[in-house]
Amino acid sequence: MAKYIAFLRAINVGGSKIIKMEDLRRMIAAPGIKNIVTYIQSGNVVFEAKEADSAAISKKLEKHLEQQLGYKVEIMVRSVAEMQSVLERYPFKGKEQEGTMQYVSFLSEQPETSRAEELLSFNSEIDTFVVDGPELYTSVVKNGAKSRFEPAFIERKLKVLSTTRNMKTVNKMLELATAQ
Repeated sequence: MAKYIAFLRAINVGGSKIIKMEDLRRMIAAPGIKNIVTYIQSGNVVFEAKEADSAAISKKLEKHLEQQLGYKVEIMVRSVAEMQSVLERYPFKGKEQEGTMQYVSFLSEQPETSRAEELLSFNSEIDTFVVDGPELYTSVVKNGAKSRFEPAFIERKLKVLSTTRNMKTVNKMLELATAQ
């Protein structure tokens, strides 16, 4: 069995789609999914699965959770190797500055090149976007100025679904997946 990391989109945000992590661990236990661990309340899950295709696992879990919850929850799944690649490709390594925050948005699929280029045209002194495969890396200066970094803006520009985590969470999820 291989280890995977799942990031659930738009749960426990603003009081909607509330799922307690103890319930999520129970509900996500689909056939072939074992050793489930959750991290914080934003829908981060580490698990083992027999399947070797992250996209297929994502669709399977989405369908399984929809049956459990009665509504659809999009899930972005990455294998441990894919997560290691996410960190290896991290473009801001050594460039982090005081007063900035860095994020990874896990995309439902790789966006079209023209869409990625359109998003990159919004790079500014506040926001720096880097699209690399099915991930969007963002660095945001937190100085009170208006940032464009919002999920709806990203999805509208890229025309794909996304879910975003800060780098602390991304690193913790890979740590949890590689423990033992």
